[in-house]
Amino acid sequence: MDAPDTLRRAAFIFLAALVFLGASPNGWTKAPVRDATGLEWLEMSVGARTDTIVAAMLRLTQDGVPLAYPPDEYYGAVHAAVRRDPSLNDVPVTSLVALHAYEHEPETRPAIDALRGRRAAEAR
Repeated sequence: MDAPDTLRRAAFIFLAALVFLGASPNGWTKAPVRDATGLEWLEMSVGARTDTIVAAMLRLTQDGVPLAYPPDEYYGAVHAAVRRDPSLNDVPVTSLVALHAYEHEPETRPAIDALRGRRAAEAR
């Protein structure tokens, strides 16, 4: 097994553990966590960015979005998008992860569309 496969497997196990802990009745994810913006992303350390990506993936997974890629895929996509487009400075990282998933993972589209509908209904 080469290094990228080992990293992917470790990231998957870590994410699965987070999802499991977050789904427990006394899970530590019940505390509200503020989502970072694109501008904050640019100012973060690599470790903080990784934590932000994993938290965004956890939020989306808990909302029923079936993410298929490992955290490093979303990390690279968010990083490239924020560096390339300054208009994304005010966009939450979770939204950027959802956008990447919507564009590259067709199986996530129904869940993301439903999530958008729920969020719009809550905003009214």
